[in-house]
Amino acid sequence: MFEYLEYRFDERIRKLASFLSIVKMTFYMGIAVYLPALALNAVTPMGLQTTMLLTSGICTFYTALGGMKAVIWTDALQTFIMFSGGLAAMIKIVIMVGGTNAVLESLEKGGRLNMWDFNLDPTLQRTFWTIFIGYNINLSHAMCVRQATGQRYLSCKSINHARMAAIISVFPTMLFTLVAVFSGCAAYAYYETCDPLQSGKITKYDQLMPHLVSEVFHSTPGMTGLFVSAAFSGTLSTVSSGINSLGSLILEDFIVPSKRSLSEASRVAISKTIAVGLGCLVLAMAFLTETMSGTIVSIGTSLDGSASGPLLALFTLGIFFPWTNTIKGT
Repeated sequence: MFEYLEYRFDERIRKLASFLSIVKMTFYMGIAVYLPALALNAVTPMGLQTTMLLTSGICTFYTALGGMKAVIWTDALQTFIMFSGGLAAMIKIVIMVGGTNAVLESLEKGGRLNMWDFNLDPTLQRTFWTIFIGYNINLSHAMCVRQATGQRYLSCKSINHARMAAIISVFPTMLFTLVAVFSGCAAYAYYETCDPLQSGKITKYDQLMPHLVSEVFHSTPGMTGLFVSAAFSGTLSTVSSGINSLGSLILEDFIVPSKRSLSEASRVAISKTIAVGLGCLVLAMAFLTETMSGTIVSIGTSLDGSASGPLLALFTLGIFFPWTNTIKGT
């Protein structure tokens, strides 16, 4: 993706953007590995460390062996599992709290229906403008200038197919987001009168949804497993595509420029080695995530935004402001 920046500006900008993307994605994948560990830890005797090691190992194995084709096929299967598990959890929780109206009443009483707050104060974290503008900037980065997405576009038959894929993907993205958000709303209504963290049922708010699912599905065979599978699918999808895309960035942006005589076989061998190394690094980030304070959502959003904004700005500057350039001779 960042080859454009070298043509438009220079090699330094390309490498800086690539490095920034690598750092951001490595931390983000560490968070993604940590999430299913919480889910599995809530419903099985397996420890967090064991689960994180297992997840990282599986992702690294099939990504290193199968490359982009393995990533795309597994993503397709994992999408159905994620949606099924998330939707089942949302419907069950909504039914248990008394329906959609009960959820909305609970949110109203708790002052949580602040989506239509049009306050222009930029220091406020949740207003209509921060959500609408921030989410669109984040989605623009994800859909337009992220390496993992670019590789998917390149796997399409033609530019028209890539455009169709980009347009079609907006709708399931919106659907997934709505299911996740409303699941959180239903969870708030379910625990309205009893905070599970204060009562000692969980030790971190990140454990809330897995704990809730294990409660509401305790007498329904297979449903807890479906939710855990959905959590794992999300992680496998994120980490496998992340490792594959970062391997491409490291190879093309940092190794190939200094060793242009590399054969195709050598490039493949180096890519697999990089994938294994990244898998180990992601595992280390997952262990680091366990020690962080704050919720995983807030940490992930901060990490993603700190790099996504500048990267999107670079491409926007290059495409829409033709009079900008780099300082030569420095």
